[in-house]
Amino acid sequence: MEVGESSLPKAQFKARVVVSRLATSEEVLHIANRQAKAVLIDARTEAEYHGSDIRALRGGHIPGALNIKVQKNYDENEYKMLPINEFETLYKEVPMKERVISYCQTGTRAAYTYLVLRQLGYENVAVYDDSWIVYGSNVNYPAEEEQWFNFIEINRTAKEVKELKEELQELKK
Repeated sequence: MEVGESSLPKAQFKARVVVSRLATSEEVLHIANRQAKAVLIDARTEAEYHGSDIRALRGGHIPGALNIKVQKNYDENEYKMLPINEFETLYKEVPMKERVISYCQTGTRAAYTYLVLRQLGYENVAVYDDSWIVYGSNVNYPAEEEQWFNFIEINRTAKEVKELKEELQELKK
C-alpha cells in the first residue's frame, strides 16, 4: 500500500443520464395504484418502513414495497460491502427480469441498493430519487402503515420544555 499524494492529469467528465434508471413520482404512483408493475425496494430502516420513525409529513411505506434496509448490504462494523454471494440470499424475493425501483428517504440509501442490484446482474433497475421525503409528504399518495406527524403534540412538548427551562433559570437565581 502506497502512502502519500498522487496527482492525476486533468480530465473532463461528461455525465450521460440514462432516463430508464430514474423513477419518477408519476411512475411510482402508478405502481402503488397497481396501474403498472415493478418491484419496489424500501432501503430505509424497519422503523421508517413501519411508520414509527417519521421523517416526512407522515410515516409508512409505498404500497407493496419490500423492506430491505441498506445496512444489510454491508458490514456495519467495518462499513465494507459484503461479498456478492451474500446478496443472492438477501435479494432472493426480487425477480431478476422485472423492473426494480429502490427508494429510501432522500435517495442516498436507494442509490447504494441500486449499485448492489446492478452488481448482482439486475438490468432493469432504477432509483426513485424523490423517495419518501416527497412521496410521504403528498397526502394524495397511498401509503401502507401510515402514521402522521403529530404537530400538536410536538408543539405542546416544546412549550413544556420552554416552561421547564424558564423554571430552571428561576431556580438558579
